[in-house]
Amino acid sequence: MDLLIRLCRSSHMNEEQTEQVVPFIGTVGLFIMLTNLLSLFKIPPPAKNPAFPIAMALLTIVYIIVQSIRFVGLRGFFASLVYPKAMLLPFKLLDYVIKPLSLSLRLFGNVFGAFILMEFVYLILPVFLPGIVGIWFDLADGILQAVIFTYLTATYIGEVLESAEMSKQARQQKKPMQAASV
Repeated sequence: MDLLIRLCRSSHMNEEQTEQVVPFIGTVGLFIMLTNLLSLFKIPPPAKNPAFPIAMALLTIVYIIVQSIRFVGLRGFFASLVYPKAMLLPFKLLDYVIKPLSLSLRLFGNVFGAFILMEFVYLILPVFLPGIVGIWFDLADGILQAVIFTYLTATYIGEVLESAEMSKQARQQKKPMQAASV
């Protein structure tokens, strides 16, 4: 829990925002880690099917957008899309298409690749070596993918918060300058 709290705090979230986000990202991270660890028991991990990572990524990006709007408001969220220049809007919107694609492809590719490699190792190599190789691909890689997914979720929310705050500060700095010129 402390790691998740520090992750959220380092992603520009205040205490209240951190308390709201930690349960979700902790649950998603734990869920992905536990499903990836199923391969230790010779059960294919769900992330080997593309539908699972796609569903997780879509759920996560919807959560990121909803929480971002809750934290900074609709105006702040829109401001984060057009900060620092309004012409960046199409690219920032495209980013919300690319993020879930990236999350799902990363999770699927790593888990599926590890699954295929381990199946190959079990077929070709003696009994002892698959156990050693399996420790990395079944245990460490599964945990690593959960950590990466969790980290990126917190970072994506932090990006919106930081951009909205920077946009707000830029607007506030313009107001005194405009008042002085009048």
